[in-house]
Amino acid sequence: FRDEFQPMEGLPPDSYKPPDNESRPIQTAAAIFTVEQEPLPIAISGTVFEDIDLDNTQDPGDPGLPDVSLTLHRLAGGSYGDALRTVTTNDQGDYLFQNVLPGTYRIVESQPAGLLSVGATAGTVGGTTRGVVTSVDVISNVALLGGEDSIDNDFAEARPASLNGW
Repeated sequence: FRDEFQPMEGLPPDSYKPPDNESRPIQTAAAIFTVEQEPLPIAISGTVFEDIDLDNTQDPGDPGLPDVSLTLHRLAGGSYGDALRTVTTNDQGDYLFQNVLPGTYRIVESQPAGLLSVGATAGTVGGTTRGVVTSVDVISNVALLGGEDSIDNDFAEARPASLNGW
């Protein structure tokens, strides 16, 4: 360490004053601007299917159910609000909520006419289950960050049995 401060070579001393007293604009190498980060979009998807063997799993031969309505609700202030979006399953029974923002969601299936609910399965994000089945027609607590997709949020339905005899 030095005993007294010595300016670095090539820099003016602290007592330096410019040769003239004219006012000059302040110039800086920095720029200031506002950046707003947009979260990556999220998708939530699954299938509604007829569960012929009642095992709550879509096996080969378990057909998807078209035209089933599902609603998506977002958790805010400790409760799930009104439906954000409603979608309908396609011909294969698949549904998709696209461009969802980060948050915690609930998926509610509207009961298809003439069928009985078998169960639901919470989907996965990157192979890990994310969500809780709160009833046979509701999957809750699907917590997602930007860019995460929740897949295989499935609902199983069955046709009522009938017996005939003479």
